[in-house]
Amino acid sequence: MLARDTYWEGPLSPQKVATQAKAMLFGASARRASVEAIRAEAIRIAVWTQTVTRQSNELSQPAVSTHQVLKVARTLIINADQNEMETPLERELLDDLAEQGDLYAFPGGRWLPAPHRLVPIRDRYYLLAGSLPTHLLPRDVLEMLHLHGSFRAVDATIGNFILPTDGYTPIWQYQPLERWLGPKPPTLHELARKFHTIDGVPVHQQNQELEAYGASMNRPQGLRWQPLHAVNDGQYLLRTAVQFGMREYTRGVIRGHHLVQQSATLRSIDIRRLCYALDNEAHTPTSVNWERDQGKLILRSELPTRERKFLASIGQLQVSQDSYYPRIWMGIAPEFHERVEEMLSQLSVQIVTTPTR
Repeated sequence: MLARDTYWEGPLSPQKVATQAKAMLFGASARRASVEAIRAEAIRIAVWTQTVTRQSNELSQPAVSTHQVLKVARTLIINADQNEMETPLERELLDDLAEQGDLYAFPGGRWLPAPHRLVPIRDRYYLLAGSLPTHLLPRDVLEMLHLHGSFRAVDATIGNFILPTDGYTPIWQYQPLERWLGPKPPTLHELARKFHTIDGVPVHQQNQELEAYGASMNRPQGLRWQPLHAVNDGQYLLRTAVQFGMREYTRGVIRGHHLVQQSATLRSIDIRRLCYALDNEAHTPTSVNWERDQGKLILRSELPTRERKFLASIGQLQVSQDSYYPRIWMGIAPEFHERVEEMLSQLSVQIVTTPTR
């Protein structure tokens, strides 16, 4: 048989390359993939391929480093995400994926994939947690997959998603919603009181890269971080950048724009929740726009872990292609409206409502 000549019609346009790269990452769900979804998927694949599919004799050190994960993930998305150079992939996304149950975080900036499981939310609707790459999901699952931000969800209309019973062990594992959300957090007053009792030691050499959280500033939380020369005397939550894109947080005392006392690194406190506690103490809450009749919540400051996960379980995240904020949660059903308002009230957030039309 004679071979037929073929011609390469190249070079391909950037848009064509991006389309094909998305198809390889998401299969049938590619058309629904936002920039944030692409980056989360690249992280999952980078961790999965370097741990689950890697053959290694170093059984005592199976976890992969932050540097290795980001290196592989950036390679994966360089063609699929045309905005990569404008908003580079950073360590914070790994922390977010660990919070939502897709990754396990270990000391020293090392990571392992979490097992895939379904979190029942309401009738025939489940969140999909874990590091299993999307393109490895069965085709019928891909066809019903919802992508919103870094989260994945499915409409459970197939037999494999039947909840486990005494006589049936399903292919999928299940995790109750309350277990997935995590333990009930302390109140803002309790958290602020705990923060103020943390011991510190005298400081003789100041770190010039430190920033202080100005809770009394009437701005979104991301804009309340200030250099030490810009804040008044007092006690502050401090942050500084360290290796692998991580940030470390401490409690410090500032006098004359100089750090005179500092605690050890805060490792057992939810920093996002602590910011709300300090806002509340300073009587300068953040605000959200709540369009109740539309089930639409517009945020300009990130929520703590438990609240962020709760919104992911009841709504759809609409993300911008250009910036991280605002975070717009859509489609929140009326049955959850009171709980959303209670959640925001417990964070001392000012709710700006839009009148019902």
